[in-house]
Amino acid sequence: MVSYLQVCWVFLSLLAAALGQQDGIQTIFGHPTYSKLRPCAQNCFYFHLGAPVTYLRDILGSKMGCPMVRTTSITSVQAAENDCFCRADLQASAQAVLTQCIMSRCNQNENDAVTAGAMYGGYCSANGLQRAPSLSYD
Repeated sequence: MVSYLQVCWVFLSLLAAALGQQDGIQTIFGHPTYSKLRPCAQNCFYFHLGAPVTYLRDILGSKMGCPMVRTTSITSVQAAENDCFCRADLQASAQAVLTQCIMSRCNQNENDAVTAGAMYGGYCSANGLQRAPSLSYD
């Protein structure tokens, strides 16, 4: 029997495959699913400062050990390059860090963790990089 979360994961993966960029800094904050995540989950990807947002710092990329690239325009962004953010050998640990952060910040809510993990995997896949292994809560 197919679970609701599995259907959501497939949908998010297909949606993410239609988006994305291969080169440059990671822009997962621009993914449509990102804005639908609760702030407790968003803060595991980025640190937001300002209202409206005037500064973004890539928390996940930093925890992965990726060098940060700074861009300045209306919004200042410090983020990892896609080639590090989506490196196949780092994705499993990135998924684990992301899941641990979201479960802690979002009161052990598995839906937040699964949605964010699927979005991350789909983003990397859409950028032509190997998808991270899926995490399951069976």
